[in-house]
Amino acid sequence: MLVARPIVTYRQPFGRNTMFVIRLANGEEVQGGDSDGLEINQETGVLTVSRVDGFEEITTHYSPMAWLSVTHRKKGTGVRPSLISSAR
Repeated sequence: MLVARPIVTYRQPFGRNTMFVIRLANGEEVQGGDSDGLEINQETGVLTVSRVDGFEEITTHYSPMAWLSVTHRKKGTGVRPSLISSAR
């Protein structure tokens, strides 16, 4: 039975501390940065990468057979150091 799942979207523009890496089956890597977008269709497994190059937006689709893994990193999240000195 096929269960419909929503599309997971990491939409541009990313924050300055965010990036993603797609490892392809042929050994290549696709890296995304601040102005790139990543969408994952969980029904089909198709990855869509959107990039702005000058005045054009370039969209590339990767079939599930083309990619091995996707890593989406967001730096700067989590616990921030205290701004108050611990020395009293």
